[in-house]
Amino acid sequence: MPTTLLAHPVAFPTPIPNPWREGLRMVHVLLALLRRSAATHSGSSPACAISSNPGELLVARFRHIARVAVILAGLALASASCIAQPVAVVVEAGGAARVLSNGGSRPVETLELLQPGARLQLDTSGRLAVLYLQSGIEFTFNGRGLIEVGTLLPVALEGDPPVRRLPAAGKEIRLRPDRVAQGGVVMRSLSAAPLASAAAQERADIQSRRPDANEPVASWVAYALWLEDAGAGAEAKTIWRQLAVQRPIERAIAKRAQ
Repeated sequence: MPTTLLAHPVAFPTPIPNPWREGLRMVHVLLALLRRSAATHSGSSPACAISSNPGELLVARFRHIARVAVILAGLALASASCIAQPVAVVVEAGGAARVLSNGGSRPVETLELLQPGARLQLDTSGRLAVLYLQSGIEFTFNGRGLIEVGTLLPVALEGDPPVRRLPAAGKEIRLRPDRVAQGGVVMRSLSAAPLASAAAQERADIQSRRPDANEPVASWVAYALWLEDAGAGAEAKTIWRQLAVQRPIERAIAKRAQ
């Protein structure tokens, strides 16, 4: 690996589940259950017909309220799961780049996961590269600006628009938020693959996605994350250690290299 490493974004040919679409589907299912429950208690059901026994009517009403409460709780959980889902990861941060939150700010860290609505501010010396997890597209910002993370792409509220880097053929990288957050906990070495043919195919896949020698740090960070996601722990560790030498002040990279 050369002295200077850099980012590479990549897109996957196979579509992956969209958390917003899945959450919306869940909302529709729960609303259908709510309508069904309301119809059941509209008077057409014998269990809900006007009864001469006040106790039975009270129990029926309580059961209906309990069903509605469960459905509303499900709606809240579905909505929260969509909102909390990260959509991008920082693959390179340099200079004065900060995350704005709760009226204050803090430095942006490499490997930080970003949720929709997050805002980042760059000073004149700031540089930021973010990789979108679903599309594999990388967006790079340079110089002073204010950025808002969108669901599909970042928006420059102030400053120059980002430089967009599309995936190169054969170097597609798609990441799962949970694997990025785990820090490669679930990993294995390709030498442990049960079948020699499978191991050979995996190694060919790894080699095809390897960044070129002159590519920037962000490409190598994205590649190391992809190796972790693919379960290639030993290979990922090698990249992290080389990156840690290049970027000794990056705590997240140093932790991955241990």
